[in-house]
Amino acid sequence: MASAHLRQLGLSLALFSGFVGSVVADLDLTTTLVVSGLVNPIGLVSAHDGSGRLFIVEKAGQIRVWDGDELLEDDFLDVSTGSFDDNGERGLLGLAFHPDYPADNRFFVFYTLGNGDLRIAGYTVSGDPDVANGGSAMELLTIPHSSASNHNGGQLAFGLDGYLYISVGDGGNTPGAARDLTDNLLGKILRLDIDVDPEDYLPGDPPAYEIPEGPPANPFVGETGDDEIWDYGLRNPWRFSFDRETGDLWIGDVGQQDTEEIDYEPAPSAGGVDWGWNVMEGDQCYPPGTNCTPVGTFPVLTYESNSGPCAVTGGFVYRGDLHPRLRGSYLFADYCTGEIFGTVQRCDAVWEAVELVDAPFNIPSFGEGEDGELYVTTGGSGAVHRLGLAGSASGADVEAAPGSRDFGAVAANTLVTQEIVLQNVNFGDEAAVVAGIDLSGGAPFAVNPAGGADPCGTLTPCLAPGESCTVLAELSSATGGAFGDTLEVDGNFAAAAVSLEGVVYESCNLDGVSLALTTAVTGTVSACEDITAGSGFVVEAAAAATLRAGNFVAFDNGASVAGTLSVEVDPLIALES
Repeated sequence: MASAHLRQLGLSLALFSGFVGSVVADLDLTTTLVVSGLVNPIGLVSAHDGSGRLFIVEKAGQIRVWDGDELLEDDFLDVSTGSFDDNGERGLLGLAFHPDYPADNRFFVFYTLGNGDLRIAGYTVSGDPDVANGGSAMELLTIPHSSASNHNGGQLAFGLDGYLYISVGDGGNTPGAARDLTDNLLGKILRLDIDVDPEDYLPGDPPAYEIPEGPPANPFVGETGDDEIWDYGLRNPWRFSFDRETGDLWIGDVGQQDTEEIDYEPAPSAGGVDWGWNVMEGDQCYPPGTNCTPVGTFPVLTYESNSGPCAVTGGFVYRGDLHPRLRGSYLFADYCTGEIFGTVQRCDAVWEAVELVDAPFNIPSFGEGEDGELYVTTGGSGAVHRLGLAGSASGADVEAAPGSRDFGAVAANTLVTQEIVLQNVNFGDEAAVVAGIDLSGGAPFAVNPAGGADPCGTLTPCLAPGESCTVLAELSSATGGAFGDTLEVDGNFAAAAVSLEGVVYESCNLDGVSLALTTAVTGTVSACEDITAGSGFVVEAAAAATLRAGNFVAFDNGASVAGTLSVEVDPLIALES
């Protein structure tokens, strides 16, 4: 697994072998103030009910509602009136709405009791969607904690499997708790089925959950007495999240002395992952400088926390629509420095990270809106900020393929060449494999490697974010003429229409010559005998406004044809010649 000293990487992009830095250099991550006047906000979630509201968790025990325009005056819920403690790292720490909300109007909170124990409880929302039913508390689980006020964990989140996941710290002064699988829930990720029979889900009548039967079932059922455990070997997994698109689990685990870590558990998973604490701190033996037999699964990223940085704040994989170049990147931060990082996965599956912005505030938590946009809370400064890229509110920062590449007049049996650069211009999306290149100009063609080498591999290169390769396209014709070209890149990318203007074929008396289409074409179509100059394109044996992949455009009868060809070219690929 990769280990990256992120503080150094964030300050020296040259350490990223060039290609990542070249893409990140023009990424201007911004933080825009959304709401202020909060009291120590340490969490933010959406109810996913179509309202766009944000529910903001205040450490002192209150949940506030921002309705998209203003912060509502009344609390959504206040849990501070009973047995409750918010000293040190204690307080109201987590919130999650049922995945079927509002059809199922339950939500769940994580907070610390007066004696320091950890309580996970369910509530229902009242007839007013902005106010919870404070008398509906239903205890799910109470976890004994040590006398220490730290290492509580505190995150609640539903996976794509519909089960409730809970992060629990190791108790602070309970060495070995994270590795203890016998009646010890500290230092773990737990997984509960909260969709039990309503008759069993009554206030004051725990347990109000069942152990998931899967598939897969929880990994230690019937083995250790801790049926709730999903993963173990964690120190203080303060914030974790699921990629809303893939279901992958990302955990920010706060380090002890030298190392902060990001753990990655790809879906589908059977659970039971040992993350190594307290034999390992990140990917190093603990205590530092000692020898050990390494155990567990190593993190995908680590960074030093002994000079400025102090505690990792796990974030989210960006899946919003406003900033396409961030899509697929996992964003996280350091609580003390305010530095926000984004991840890139190289073609060799190694993860790297780079600093995207150095925010002027502490960052205790990220939040994800219903639309996939990301936010950060600022803790003591009492505010929420939205993350974004400058100048890309509508995705305009995505580079589109240039227009027509005209080879000009080509004599019969003459070979013309053109250098073409393919580049994955996104920052966040995973490495992409270009499945093939189709250069068509109304005549047979060949694509050969530039300069006798093969920079694009076998023409099915893996292009990591920011990486590029070059091919030399060769076009020849037995008859001669003026040819335009269309370049199509077939890969595992989302498609977007790009208009190629001025594709001109001066002569249509090339009987039997046709252009095979690998993507849809739009334009004016007619029977071939009806072609007139500028009328558009012709589809063989058909008359339709859209030509599907696999159709042919045929030219004959001596007409002159000009028009605009719209082909699907992926926005992640920039074409330069």
